[in-house]
Amino acid sequence: MSNNRYLTKEQIYKLFTIKSADVNKYMKFGMPHNKEGKEISFPKSRVVEWQQQRQQKAKEQFEVGKSYLNQEIVDRLGCSGQGGMRRSHITGTLALFTDKTNTRNPYQDRWINGKLHYTGMGQEGDQILEGNANKVLAETYHSKALTEVFLFETHKSIRDKRKLKLHKFIGIVQMNGPEYFEKENGRLVYKFPLEVVNGEKIFEEPDLRNIEIESQKKQQIVDEEVIKRLAEESSKRNINLNNNNKKGQQSERKVVKTRVYERNEYIAAYIKLLANGKCQLCEQDAPFKDSFGVPYLECHHIEWLSEGGLDIIENCVALCPNCHRKMHSLALEEDIKKLQLVKQE
Repeated sequence: MSNNRYLTKEQIYKLFTIKSADVNKYMKFGMPHNKEGKEISFPKSRVVEWQQQRQQKAKEQFEVGKSYLNQEIVDRLGCSGQGGMRRSHITGTLALFTDKTNTRNPYQDRWINGKLHYTGMGQEGDQILEGNANKVLAETYHSKALTEVFLFETHKSIRDKRKLKLHKFIGIVQMNGPEYFEKENGRLVYKFPLEVVNGEKIFEEPDLRNIEIESQKKQQIVDEEVIKRLAEESSKRNINLNNNNKKGQQSERKVVKTRVYERNEYIAAYIKLLANGKCQLCEQDAPFKDSFGVPYLECHHIEWLSEGGLDIIENCVALCPNCHRKMHSLALEEDIKKLQLVKQE
């Protein structure tokens, strides 16, 4: 039986990006089907509704911006506990993990113009697009396959002494263009352009650089007392907004379709002035002066904004680019304690 109301097995293969052996598994999971003798057909509207219901239950298990332990994700999605691309037949989902905590990570994901260019699976040799999660992800674009894609950003907890890896739920993503090949570390890898459809905006590297540039400009052209006053006013405002947020009012972390962590360039500029051209972690001079003749340092939040830290003077230090990258990659406890002591002096 094959018409607009029913799907054949071959159509099911394509709709779910599965093999023939998986169809029986899906029927055991509860996928609607009709059996007449040896012929099996699948009512299209009921199949689609069944898949969407499974995915909705999975989505309800996660909160955008919240971090989860690996086992929590495994239990809630029914996926594997390993790998950067984890498919679950149980919930009809594909979980993607972007991880910058591992400096030896062979996968170089990057945000460009609001899209995450996500690297496919396969650590050795040229990557392939058949028989793996790369194919599953690609078919969500080419065949509109019914797989819901979850994106998590891996980081290390700065509050837990064990430095457990946590995975922040960024949101549901979808491909907004075809995959493409790129040469990386001497091999060809697939890149998948992804956009967040309901979730959290991640500041892209150019955005962060622009904030740093603006803070450098303000050091050059604004009187130190003016910067101090504006930074203190911004800190007080952020504290008040945070307190209001705890009472259920809206804060400067604006939540509309996306969540954006606000950074204030006056606070950044003032923090750098206080550092007097020296990195507050390695205690060395800034590695160079920028085009404005100002020692180049970057503003770092001791307690990350993504983990509830505030954009206030008391939570910010000035670091050289190398130490700043080190803090976001390793978040060593001794470094955190040192920076906390710096702020207490």
